[in-house]
Amino acid sequence: MEIISKIGFLLILCLGLFAGYLIAKNTKEELKKGKKYFLFSQYILISTIAGTILWQQSKILAIIIGLILFGLQILFKSKLSFILTIPILTVIGLLDSRTQMQIFLYTIPAASYAYPKKLMKEAGLLLVAGVIMIIIQSIF
Repeated sequence: MEIISKIGFLLILCLGLFAGYLIAKNTKEELKKGKKYFLFSQYILISTIAGTILWQQSKILAIIIGLILFGLQILFKSKLSFILTIPILTVIGLLDSRTQMQIFLYTIPAASYAYPKKLMKEAGLLLVAGVIMIIIQSIF
């Protein structure tokens, strides 16, 4: 039963990528103006994912690390790459179910920001990372 819920999580993440792609495809004019907001929302979601993971350990530490991570992303204007973030966030979501909604929400602006890159590449990375993680968790 646990494997079915994890596969469902992977499919929902793919739907998030598809939704972001559709938003970008259908709103090309607005996308040019809104790219900075998509990037800003990605920064916020990455920070809240880190904070959620650390929340059980120490609430103050989670808030501080989330704020530091957010500040560093703004300071260095990091462009988060699909090749790194999608597989890593997929594994985090499979390991810690509390972060699954935030990771789903992350995929929407990530796909919109990366438009017009190919959607299948990102969805393939997500599925490959997720299936490998499910297999590893099933073995151990």
